[in-house]
Amino acid sequence: MTAPKQAHEKDESPRESSTARIGGPGTCLPRPVESLLSWILALTCLTVSGYHYLVSTFLSPLLQWRSTRYDATWPWPCWLPLTTASRAEMDRKTPMERHQQLDAYLQEVTKNKEWSDEELVRVIRHDEIARRLASLAMRPTKDSLVSTTPLGQQLAKIWNALLQLPPKCTDCQFDISLIVPAYRERGMDVANKLRNALVSCQHPNKIQVIIVDAGSCSSLKEEMNSLQECCGKLEIVTFQNGGGRGPCLNFGASYASGRVYTFCHSDTTLPPKWDSKIQTALSNPSANSCAFSFGIDT
Repeated sequence: MTAPKQAHEKDESPRESSTARIGGPGTCLPRPVESLLSWILALTCLTVSGYHYLVSTFLSPLLQWRSTRYDATWPWPCWLPLTTASRAEMDRKTPMERHQQLDAYLQEVTKNKEWSDEELVRVIRHDEIARRLASLAMRPTKDSLVSTTPLGQQLAKIWNALLQLPPKCTDCQFDISLIVPAYRERGMDVANKLRNALVSCQHPNKIQVIIVDAGSCSSLKEEMNSLQECCGKLEIVTFQNGGGRGPCLNFGASYASGRVYTFCHSDTTLPPKWDSKIQTALSNPSANSCAFSFGIDT
């Protein structure tokens, strides 16, 4: 038994010497040198990954922002849109093409080729198509020349007026108008969420509830009948124009008569005393909007 073992040990010794390598078990490097190389490799990986993170997160957006913010032809130090727009909508046409669309649309609507500042403000404020085209035409881009055209210069002049919010209602019938869009919802689910919202508020008799039925909702009117006495006023309006959630909410807001408009999805749970919290947040003279923190109820 002993002889084979010795032979086996002799056979393994050349194999062990032939598998000696740099780094890891069986390394031929001194321990301090191996540790130094390991630290250099780790720090190099961290430096490269940190560099790419900083460039993609901070430097690239900053350079892009500066290229639009300090364009020599741009009339504002900063810019706010009149409407939101998807990336596909912005990429579909250039600002100059949107400018041409807006010019043609304004001529068709007003039957004029020139407009006073007051008339242009009135049309863009009350016409959703004109407002969206103006917002897309005047968005800042590096190669845009819209601000050098007569219409572009006039829009730049009245842009702050277009951004102004309407004056606050002083004799409104309700404190809050709760606007809830519903699309392919079961009436029972919407009623349960709405019932919880009215129970958790402090002054339900001062709440106006507007349910915007955007289609394919089952037993919505029947379920809402039980909530008529739970709030100041409840009404269901039907929206059939399509276009997504934004036009649906705007349609519901046109029926609101509250001092504050609150938009809430039918699957959202409002926090306790939400009506008082909204009014407290908006009591600050510099505040014109507010929102609750987001959470997921599992």
